[in-house]
Amino acid sequence: MLKYFSKLTFISLSFAALTASNAAPATKVKKTKSTQQSTPSPSTPSSSATPAATPSTSSENVPTTSGPETQAQQFKPVEFDSKNIWSQDIFQRSDHKVLIIQDRKYTKAKKFDIGLHGGLHSASPFYTSISYGGTLGYHFNEYFAAEGFYNTSSNSKTADAKQIDQFLAESGFSSTKEYQRPLSFAGFGLMWSPIYGKFAFFRKSIIHFDIFAEAGASVIKIKTNLNETGSAVDAARGGRDQTRWGSLVGVGTRVFISDRWSLRFDVRNNIYTSYFAPTTAALAGKTLTRTSFQFSAGLSFLLGR
Repeated sequence: MLKYFSKLTFISLSFAALTASNAAPATKVKKTKSTQQSTPSPSTPSSSATPAATPSTSSENVPTTSGPETQAQQFKPVEFDSKNIWSQDIFQRSDHKVLIIQDRKYTKAKKFDIGLHGGLHSASPFYTSISYGGTLGYHFNEYFAAEGFYNTSSNSKTADAKQIDQFLAESGFSSTKEYQRPLSFAGFGLMWSPIYGKFAFFRKSIIHFDIFAEAGASVIKIKTNLNETGSAVDAARGGRDQTRWGSLVGVGTRVFISDRWSLRFDVRNNIYTSYFAPTTAALAGKTLTRTSFQFSAGLSFLLGR
């Protein structure tokens, strides 16, 4: 046992000595090369030596400036690793900030906007109103625009309204329940589009869009069921058709299909006041503040250069 252990020890020491002898010349050569690069040759006088060509650096490619601008104000490359690449600027100068989206693929500035749309208009709990119409606007730049729209509505009574009418008819009462339905809805306002972006659709195509808000004035035309025929009987019931002005706010998004065509989705809120047929003498001439929402989708076309 001791004999084998002695042989194993001798082999290990021999291998270690061989490894050290092979590594020594490489280290020596490396030091020799380093010495030759840092120490000038004694056989060549320094006064007669021709200066070696200095390799060009990135600073030589940067245009120099004359005048009061110093070297510190010129472009300087920024060194950073891949972990913090998103938090760095390409240039250190404040006037060379990199925008998130350099250029818009689809632009709206100095163009007219013509559109058709349709959707729901929730102006009354007793009617289902389907609205449809058009828009016409002009984009001053990529952020601000002015726009007008007009909608007409097709109305049908809801199940609740039909139940009330049936109950009153079966009970022998003369119906004095007033239902007001929208006939048309129009408005004009200013649009602000602060958000422009894009997203990948199933990793096959890039979809460009913007998000906007609008505010302005609106006008709504209302028809009452207590004045269906315009007769003296209807007038005695106190109902009357109305055209009321109101305020308008809304939000929406535009999804670009091409440089001309886009899909558009809007939500508008109209706030206005209207008269109802008085049920008591104290309520005669009183108005009620109402609000209506319009949800629409449509197709838009940009006209201009």
